[in-house]
Amino acid sequence: MSDSSVSAAWPVARLHFWWSSRFRREGLLSTVALLPMAGLTMITSGLAPRLAERAGTRATMTTGIFLTGVGLALLATLVSVDGGYLAVLPGTALGVALLGALLSAGYRSAITPRLHGFPPDDAAAAREGVANAVEAAHGPSARALIRTAQESFVDGWQTACGRESS
Repeated sequence: MSDSSVSAAWPVARLHFWWSSRFRREGLLSTVALLPMAGLTMITSGLAPRLAERAGTRATMTTGIFLTGVGLALLATLVSVDGGYLAVLPGTALGVALLGALLSAGYRSAITPRLHGFPPDDAAAAREGVANAVEAAHGPSARALIRTAQESFVDGWQTACGRESS
């Protein structure tokens, strides 16, 4: 299973357990209720890497967040409260999107000043994310670049959670 599939499946799994306990639904009914979201997540997690190669990571992420927002707005306006989606939206999908945006911004602001002295191509890749930094890390500065990206990721999480970064 790819990293994108695992990261896409985790929120769906958490939402399933929350849905089951919150609405006292049987596991099978909760699973069926979340199948449309799970199916689209699986399809798009397979397409996203190819799209990112063509359009770039930033454009792919921006488009994905925008389309998610549009989809959630449509769900919020077109699906009845009895269906349950309106109660689920504010605390999960929108929260995950917002947290992801904050994490990304925190990571970028944390890593940018730390990239002085690294080769320009490696530094540019590292600014895009930890996975890109690991992929770009070669030569004598490989370990230092990976460590810098990891520390910046932690600082990005701390920023996203409202804590001071180190």
